[in-house]
Amino acid sequence: MKLIKYFLLFVIVLLITTCKDNIVQPVSERVGGYAITFDDTYIKEWNAIRGLLKKYDAKATFFISAYHTINDADKLLLDSLKLDGHEIACHSVNHFNVIKFLETHTITEYLNVDIIPAINLMTGDGNIPKSFSYPYGMNSAFTDSVLLGYFDILRDVAEVQRHTENVTHIDTIESIFYKYDNSKVVAGLGIDANFNIPINEIENGFKRAVQNKEVIVFYAHLPVETVTRNYQTSYAYLEEVLSLAQKLKLRSFTFNELAK
Repeated sequence: MKLIKYFLLFVIVLLITTCKDNIVQPVSERVGGYAITFDDTYIKEWNAIRGLLKKYDAKATFFISAYHTINDADKLLLDSLKLDGHEIACHSVNHFNVIKFLETHTITEYLNVDIIPAINLMTGDGNIPKSFSYPYGMNSAFTDSVLLGYFDILRDVAEVQRHTENVTHIDTIESIFYKYDNSKVVAGLGIDANFNIPINEIENGFKRAVQNKEVIVFYAHLPVETVTRNYQTSYAYLEEVLSLAQKLKLRSFTFNELAK
């Protein structure tokens, strides 16, 4: 009899938790917005766009890998970014592809070499990471379930961009739109120059975000004046994106704000 009671109690708690996790925020409380994120360790280059971000009242999220290699001068630059209202988040220590890593290692080994050291190092400097972006955008339902024990929200990449860099009709890519449904894993759309996303496609994505009161998520890496290689984004292109967002009155979100 006691076992039946405990089982019923477990089911009730599970149902309550599941319902809570899938609550969709009323449309009247939602706003159209965008979240722009940057990956890796380009701290000086990110600092160089502080003025551009301020100009358009944009809040970015900087996902940092290899935190142990950052010197004191760059840590001060991170402090400046944080004071501007930007989010300092985690991108692992070694930038491992977790799916490949797990082919020959356990999840505990992955946590011990790539995640927990990053959290400890960042926390020690007052940069407690609440969000995580997967290196190479590689993840699974299993890794999501484990890493959500360490972070509030996770970012992967749009599935279509795993297969091609020439993506069109971005307003139809459901995974890059946060729908105020308490999702804890949200994809980002790569907007570095090699992804060839024209500004009219960005506009279509923004218009959907406005119309549906959703948040579209982007990611980039290295902002530069002139693009010379893959995974760079020009200042001019970034300004076009931010200017268009402001024109359409989209709200700028840090990535962790999507978890609240």
